[in-house]
Amino acid sequence: MKKIFWCLTALLGLNLLTACIQVVKSTVYNRDVTEFAEWLADSDLVLVDVRTAQEYADGHIEGAINIDLADEKGFVTKIQNTYPKEQKIAVYCEDGDRAQQAATRLAHTGYSVLKLDGGIKAWKEANMPVITP
Repeated sequence: MKKIFWCLTALLGLNLLTACIQVVKSTVYNRDVTEFAEWLADSDLVLVDVRTAQEYADGHIEGAINIDLADEKGFVTKIQNTYPKEQKIAVYCEDGDRAQQAATRLAHTGYSVLKLDGGIKAWKEANMPVITP
């Protein structure tokens, strides 16, 4: 009887975990350079470069604001204090890894997030414009 109880408990936990993962996946939208550029035409979209300030200064996508994922004051907190959950957020980094982390964190707090696959490297390889000081 105890084995059945523990098996059912484990299955229920697994189902809940799977549901949570599906919710996160459904609020992070990965887009290639072409699709990402099309989405940037949406004036309601907030574009966030999650790289360091130095990386941002070395070149960024026009209109991007810089909020470093590793910011000590809290990346998610800065977003939450500035933008409502209904706000469309797009993120990118150098190659996509940090942007994926950022998108997942934001999705866990209720945001729908668009992520640039391949980061700014893919953007540059596609000969898309980059702003440099």
